[in-house]
Amino acid sequence: MHPQKNKDEVSVLVIGREHRENVLVPCMKTLRQHVVAPLETREFRVSTYICVEKMTETTRKHIEQHIIVSDFFEYNSSDQFSRAHECFERVTQSSPELSSRVKYFLKTRPDMMWLSDITFPFHKDAVMLRARRISRGKVTSQHLSWQVGPREECKCADAGCVMVDSMVAVIPKPWADAYFKVDLDTTSKTFPRGRERLDDVEKGDDKLFRLTSDWGDRCPCAVEWDEGTLTLRLASHEALVFISPFNFVLAPPIPGSAAWRAGGTYVRDDDDWETC
Repeated sequence: MHPQKNKDEVSVLVIGREHRENVLVPCMKTLRQHVVAPLETREFRVSTYICVEKMTETTRKHIEQHIIVSDFFEYNSSDQFSRAHECFERVTQSSPELSSRVKYFLKTRPDMMWLSDITFPFHKDAVMLRARRISRGKVTSQHLSWQVGPREECKCADAGCVMVDSMVAVIPKPWADAYFKVDLDTTSKTFPRGRERLDDVEKGDDKLFRLTSDWGDRCPCAVEWDEGTLTLRLASHEALVFISPFNFVLAPPIPGSAAWRAGGTYVRDDDDWETC
């Protein structure tokens, strides 16, 4: 086994508004069971940071009985993308040596109940995330974050289009700034090593997309939801995204918000493949 100091690191960023202890504690237990522990089994070093609006000291102590937290950050933000940006900045500034160790950032939510182990291996060149809309690919409900009706999630205007979802993502370090930073200069594009050409995408992989700077014109579905903001930001940096399965449900929301999931989120069985 390699010494701890030589391990690649995955930095887990838990970002959201959730503050209820009866939600946070069980969700963090599943994060430990289905994300942190499997990563450690594969000899990754794992650091976990929790970014929320508020949290009591008692809740912190109860969480830390189940998962090691490198730091807690409490602050208010105007929207989910500013919140994620602020979390990323606070984490990287509080631990400057992180940039030399970290191989992936994993963005997740504090109200997310993981149902099974996160999927391996991680894609070394692409941001792994779910889709909100997708026009191609053999997918399941684990690949998609919105289920409004039969095949409704497959409705994108043009073949080869996708709108990404913002709930969860595995982000290789070269794409971290493009994913998290809302004010990043879009005039300079960065490609992970080995992905220099826009058309350099594996043939036959129907869930791998190279987003391009004209994505908003080519794929109108990319701007139908708030997540279109993230899609177009990644497209402005010509990022590679891989639509991937993540098996979780969301806890019932804070009262007065997200009425569409008041009873939690829907779970289908494993045999629910659809071809978009």
